[in-house]
Amino acid sequence: RYFAQHPLPARPHAPFLPHEVPSHPLPTPNPNQLNAHTRPRDATRPPPSAAQARPTRLGSAVGVVSSPPLPRSPLHRLDPARPRPRDRIRPDPAPAAMENLISLVNKLQRACTALGDHGEESALPTLWDSLPSIAVVGGQSSGKSSVLESVVGKDFLPRGSGIVTRRPLVLQLHRIDGDREYAEFMHVPRKRFTDFAMVRKEIADETDRQTGHGKGISSVPIHLSIFSPNVVNLTLIDLPGLTKVAVEGQPESIVQEIENMVRAFIEKPNCIILAVSPANQDLATSDAIKISREVDPKGERTFGVLTKIDLMDKGTDAVDILEGRAYRLQFPWIGVVNRSQQDINKSVDMIAARRRERDYFANTPEYKHLAHRMGSEHLAKSLSKHLESVIKSRIPGLQSLITKTVAELETELTRLGKPIANDAGVSLEFASSLIK
Repeated sequence: RYFAQHPLPARPHAPFLPHEVPSHPLPTPNPNQLNAHTRPRDATRPPPSAAQARPTRLGSAVGVVSSPPLPRSPLHRLDPARPRPRDRIRPDPAPAAMENLISLVNKLQRACTALGDHGEESALPTLWDSLPSIAVVGGQSSGKSSVLESVVGKDFLPRGSGIVTRRPLVLQLHRIDGDREYAEFMHVPRKRFTDFAMVRKEIADETDRQTGHGKGISSVPIHLSIFSPNVVNLTLIDLPGLTKVAVEGQPESIVQEIENMVRAFIEKPNCIILAVSPANQDLATSDAIKISREVDPKGERTFGVLTKIDLMDKGTDAVDILEGRAYRLQFPWIGVVNRSQQDINKSVDMIAARRRERDYFANTPEYKHLAHRMGSEHLAKSLSKHLESVIKSRIPGLQSLITKTVAELETELTRLGKPIANDAGVSLEFASSLIK
């Protein structure tokens, strides 16, 4: 009210700052015209202590009014639009909420694995079929294992000729703080693997325990969790590679058995298909594209990954495929450059391999305009973001399914009657009542 009656002189160079003193004296206000809130404090009275200070309207948790407002920083004189510390945008809590959603689905997948629910035909409702997942599909020697290792940043998958992946591998990636990296298997509780060479050995040993030392396959998955600061929160299911010919020691039906297993995973409407195809082969002969086109003809839930781009014949490139002209999908194709077999034999560091992959796309004239959406790092981020959105859209359906299933099981338990006690006397009494 006082300043409304006594306006300050205009200052074109900067707004009036509280700590500045005007060059001309201001008229002394009449104390009788000021209320209790605008009356100046007696200069002889000492400022109130922290205990006597009056709390603000937001409560003592925010602060107390014990001193005049602090002057603004000199930086604001140069740029009045510069935001003050309290005006800075706070981080969006949505990413943390999404991480909780992925953790929730991970727990449900572990529970399904422990209870034997693998999405197969069963008399009971299966929760596995309703959980969003990303299935990795590709033919043998298509670079599928190298793509997974590039996403994780570690060598941990068995390698060799023929069918190496003979059981589905449910791979859950958890981003953590710190420098420690370790892995955990569900079938080996309370044991952490810090040596990823031992992770590779454990996958091979667990596969042999289920399928024998031959070359048979099994649909019972292996559940592996990897905790690292260099990964994104993501869940992938690595499936056996599609093949056309049975090798020595395998039955002739192995070709159809693998296709049936892959089809059983990717036919689910909640499954995201990661179709891996090599660039040095004709896309029309790609096993991954063929089977994904059959179950997802519109390409609405298929991500195309093109490997071995650096191994194409000179004078050819994969620009038509990466730009979606050769085979269009709803999501853009992503090209990756994996380590060569020589790099694997020499144990080339994965960080160096990622750097070389970025340099390849950035410095190759044909792919320079696509470099911003190429590479294994972009692939992992895109899959994680899409998985989060799918989980968010499926949460109401999951809640309804779980509620309905619990109600059906409780009704069945009620129909079966009360449980029979293990005590001999109670069991005898129950048998006598049945006989009577």
